[in-house]
Amino acid sequence: MTRRTGAGGAGWVLVVVGMLLAGVCVALLVRGGGADGASSSTTVGMPPPTSVTVTAPPAGTVTVAPPTATPPSAGDAVSADPDEPWSPDVDPAAYARGLFVGTNEARADAGLPALTWSECAADQAVARAGALVGEPLEHAPLGPVLDTCASSLAAENLSRGAGTARRVVTLWLGSPGHRANLLAPDLDRLGVGCAHDGDDLVCAEVFLGHG
Repeated sequence: MTRRTGAGGAGWVLVVVGMLLAGVCVALLVRGGGADGASSSTTVGMPPPTSVTVTAPPAGTVTVAPPTATPPSAGDAVSADPDEPWSPDVDPAAYARGLFVGTNEARADAGLPALTWSECAADQAVARAGALVGEPLEHAPLGPVLDTCASSLAAENLSRGAGTARRVVTLWLGSPGHRANLLAPDLDRLGVGCAHDGDDLVCAEVFLGHG
């Protein structure tokens, strides 16, 4: 998971923490990360969450792979089933919809308002997921997200593995950093993108808000 807002300084802090959760190995990132996990027939890897505050995006450019999946529309996202059985040939856009719904259900359980679907965040999420195919599960800087989506706050959760969307959300909720992003009251929009990576899916949740 990673988070970034507009107010003060540059630089990225990376913290990787290994956690054993219900037989699943989860890595936590605060500005990057990467890990794999296994739980019976389900494996999911997640990098740790990250957060940074800046007055302006850092200089330089970021190169990402072209989108490998089409972001779901807001209407489709609302009607997805996060408990849809896992299949290696799952549609990445359908899976992304499941993550969106599962995230909002978790927020509802916590008494928080639902996140609205952001096409801009979804485009960014698809590109960021595509860039991680065959690569370590690490967070890229969020400056380009802040610029492109004209937001003052951005955060990201990542996952790679084989399991239902509900399983991934559950694992995120069990990780303090990822949970903080999922349930942050100052984040109000979300876009999700996924891409096939062998027999797994790599997915990115990109949150937007106002700091």
